[in-house]
Amino acid sequence: MDLAGDTFRQGVAPCEYVFDNQNICPKDVQSAIQPWNPKAYAYVSSGGMYLPVPKGPLIEGGAVKLDNKQLSIENNARSLGLNWCAFRPQYIYGPKTNKRDYIDWFLDRISRDLPFPLPADGSLFTTLTNSEDVAGESVQEDKSPEHQARGIHDAL
Repeated sequence: MDLAGDTFRQGVAPCEYVFDNQNICPKDVQSAIQPWNPKAYAYVSSGGMYLPVPKGPLIEGGAVKLDNKQLSIENNARSLGLNWCAFRPQYIYGPKTNKRDYIDWFLDRISRDLPFPLPADGSLFTTLTNSEDVAGESVQEDKSPEHQARGIHDAL
């Protein structure tokens, strides 16, 4: 689909809420929907952009890697003046996720009480977020006017 110009919007009525869960061409999507002036644009970003912290937890608005692709997408939404919010999950598991192979490997071993390797001394923390939780959190956004304003939500 050509997202440049008006080709994308032909025959598509403006939407009040746009939920973007892809990283192929989000800046094109943002530019295409900008004329609609949606009430909310929710982008599923990435918690992987945070800089390491000596001791957790990671916090919303914490220090991030400035060269991160998802951060540039959040900044693009801001520069276009979209009423945006970003969800930053760490590792998403569940139906229709893209990291199934290695996350499923760990979950399988954990559920069967089998050993699995951990980096360093094994004391590092991470989070796993179920895809259904991210979807539910995204849908809640339109029901919470105080969250429709620009913001970052860790889906942790």
